[in-house]
Amino acid sequence: MVQSCPGWTEFHCGITAPATEENDAPLLPSLHRMNRVTVINAHCLLHVYDGDPPVWATKPCPLTPEQRTALTSPSQPVMEPDAEPAVLDEADHLLIAALSEDARASHSQLAAATGLTNSTVKRRVDRLVAEYVVLICTEFPPRRLGFRLMSCLWLRVDHARLEDVGTALASHAPISFAAAVTGPHNMVATALTRNTNDLYR
Repeated sequence: MVQSCPGWTEFHCGITAPATEENDAPLLPSLHRMNRVTVINAHCLLHVYDGDPPVWATKPCPLTPEQRTALTSPSQPVMEPDAEPAVLDEADHLLIAALSEDARASHSQLAAATGLTNSTVKRRVDRLVAEYVVLICTEFPPRRLGFRLMSCLWLRVDHARLEDVGTALASHAPISFAAAVTGPHNMVATALTRNTNDLYR
């Protein structure tokens, strides 16, 4: 994800990469060699308080607790934040690649794209979902819903209060993402509002 900031003088870039050898991730050295890039601030996400997976559009809680319970699978396990990385084989990677092209593809379409049987596709997709390798969520385009202002907030918070501030910040309806990070600031948050007045309030 790459986003431009007001004035077209800054860009935010989010990178998700596996934990491999340093020479397998040449992005930062290549940025330093670009003469038009004058300053780089790199931050590492330490802990996500909100936004992974995205839940911003459901914060107003339009459903009653009974409705939410009826829509929740009783067999769905709770995702452990410190769980070991999932072990994936070639067939799993083929399925994930096919789903990235069309997340609504049927089992038969996935079977045709990967060369697996329908039963194998169903079994593997069910496992990938159960192990939180594949997440099922609905994303809303904020601008189409009237939320036209996206603000990125970089905060310096007292370390002793980091958890409290992060949890409180994530509870606010406009906050779509909040996390503790490394670098000059130790917390970042993204707010989606209709206008600057809503952001100020």
